[in-house]
Amino acid sequence: MKLFVLISLPVLILLNIYDIYSTYFLIGIGVEELNPYIRWVISHFGIIPAMLVTKGIPFGMLFWVSYKVCTRTDLIKRENIIIVSAFIIMISFYAYFMYTRNFQYMMHFS
Repeated sequence: MKLFVLISLPVLILLNIYDIYSTYFLIGIGVEELNPYIRWVISHFGIIPAMLVTKGIPFGMLFWVSYKVCTRTDLIKRENIIIVSAFIIMISFYAYFMYTRNFQYMMHFS
């Protein structure tokens, strides 16, 4: 379980770094953000504050969960299944959207 978290956490971090970079690049060349929530936050606060807030809060929670998983030894199997499932869903979500949206736009506009 700890090994899974220690492997999947850097993958999520790298996917999010690419998301921030590609979003910044694409908005800079005039492509509109597709997510209406993120678009609203960007229009009201700017792209850098929007990325810090929309990425910072979930990552704060993710690091907290990762810390708890790596320091606790009393997690039961049900909790392990929920945590592993959550990590797999997050990685799948980011990988899918980074490829279908940002990566394809980046290739089109580069």
